[in-house]
Amino acid sequence: VVVMQGGAYYETPGGTLTERNDTWEFDGADWAPAAVASPGPTAIQHQMVYDSINERMVMYANTETWILKNDAWSLLATDNSPGARERHAMAYDSWRGAVVLFGGSNSSGEHSTWLFDGTDWQDASPQHSPLETIYSGGMVFDSQAGHFVFFGGSGCAKAYCGETWLYGPFGLSADGDVD
Repeated sequence: VVVMQGGAYYETPGGTLTERNDTWEFDGADWAPAAVASPGPTAIQHQMVYDSINERMVMYANTETWILKNDAWSLLATDNSPGARERHAMAYDSWRGAVVLFGGSNSSGEHSTWLFDGTDWQDASPQHSPLETIYSGGMVFDSQAGHFVFFGGSGCAKAYCGETWLYGPFGLSADGDVD
């Protein structure tokens, strides 16, 4: 099942942007509203991943961490936070049971990497990292190799970032080797 939360739409071209807080599920054939006991947040340009160890969805939207478990959304209070951002990348590390969040955009730009252990966020501060703000890139966890692959995005000096970065237990690398 694929789960989608929130988003936004224009009812007419150039009209008012309407943000949503509904949750939908795709069963491989059709999309349908999810039967959730409590509504999720109104959020756009956020990311959400499935935490297979805790059997729940984890969403980071702007400055908040949300959990969807047992058909109910709840706001999770954390001591630390990646801060305000949108259009970041997130993926779940099934080896270590952690979520990795990278990049995003805000008023000052972002190129930081954060880890979520299921209860709190930690600034990962890898030794090697893209030096520029990158947002709207894609990231997945390669469970065969045990590292994350981040590609593309916008915000670089070149407008579109065509680099591939790997992030593993020891940091990020642009040369194809996990440090």
